[in-house]
Amino acid sequence: MKRKRFSEIGVLILTLILAGLVAAPVTATETTKLLPVPYYEQETNYYCGPGVSQMWIDYHDGYVSQDTLYSYIQSHNQEGAPLWCTDPYGLACCIANYVDNLVTEDHKWSFFDAANIGVAIDLVNRDIPSAVLINSGAHWVLVKGVSYDESAGRVNEVNGLWVHDPWQNDANHYYSIDDWDSVYTRVETPSQSSSWDNYWVTVQGYWESKGAPDYVAAARNITLMSDEKDDILLTKDIDLAAFAQDQMNKLGIFQDELAGAVPGKPVFIHSLDKNRHDYYLIPFEKEGYISVIAQVSIKGNTADFSSAYSYYSTKTQDVIRLTLEEARMVLSTNGYNENWNAQLVWKPCEQTQSLTCPLWEFSSDDGKSIYVGYNPFDEKIHIYDELTEKTLSG
Repeated sequence: MKRKRFSEIGVLILTLILAGLVAAPVTATETTKLLPVPYYEQETNYYCGPGVSQMWIDYHDGYVSQDTLYSYIQSHNQEGAPLWCTDPYGLACCIANYVDNLVTEDHKWSFFDAANIGVAIDLVNRDIPSAVLINSGAHWVLVKGVSYDESAGRVNEVNGLWVHDPWQNDANHYYSIDDWDSVYTRVETPSQSSSWDNYWVTVQGYWESKGAPDYVAAARNITLMSDEKDDILLTKDIDLAAFAQDQMNKLGIFQDELAGAVPGKPVFIHSLDKNRHDYYLIPFEKEGYISVIAQVSIKGNTADFSSAYSYYSTKTQDVIRLTLEEARMVLSTNGYNENWNAQLVWKPCEQTQSLTCPLWEFSSDDGKSIYVGYNPFDEKIHIYDELTEKTLSG
């Protein structure tokens, strides 16, 4: 067994950050490092752990089916059901079993900054991705890239992370670090009885022949980008598409997708999640199809560039998989009043774990609400009386 438990070092890293051991360089260069990790969608709504394992393992040592990985994880989970589908220990054991000479650790980080600096260090210094629990521990994603300011050959400031989300066609999703703060949150299992509760949790690895990383030493002089760096004051004349494109150009991301593209109509999504603000999804189109979508969050009187992504394998003209017209037709077919008030909403729940996949909320004048959404696992449109909390973490 190559897997080892991780001793807490987040306090030490944060102490270094706060103790004045951060020196701003005179000049810095914006750099992006993306590992060539293959992308796979999870095959069921509870296979995010096997989906992430499959991507990580295939990056190193070859393809293993999600059914095989799920079986291995279930036999090695430390807590398992009724708390977890894939707990951090089970996922760490799975990766180590299928990748030769890779030691894996489930990390309990006490601080958001320390966790993300550790992930960035693994990407830049070791070419190793990290599995990360998002949405309060409900969902696994794989962090496979980082955008950062570099000075004298070292990481100076982490600006954003690149994520493979197995939920639905969501590869190479760039998250600005301040928006990642509302996605990558402390684990809160429904029963609050897990040993991983109240920590930011990752599974990370290192090569046995090279020894364990010294995150404390490597974290010296590294900070996270300030929240204000990608914000702009909201005014009645603001052009959100131009703002988003300017931010992507500054970061040097999605430049091929933006070349020759024109902005489409922004789509507004109301957040039902306590950790996330309302946001717009803004498409950029060329040759008749969407080439990239930017997310801009609304924080009071401020617009914040939050994330950006391009569709991995689909040519489409629709920002959202289910259009309003399709949703109203389903309602009418099933005997509902199709003329109820409609808005797109999102929160992490059994029906969706990805902010790229909001649902339609229809509300009557007397306050009744129903929800309509597309399920990628059975490829059908469903009507829900409510959005339900995911009962099993991971």
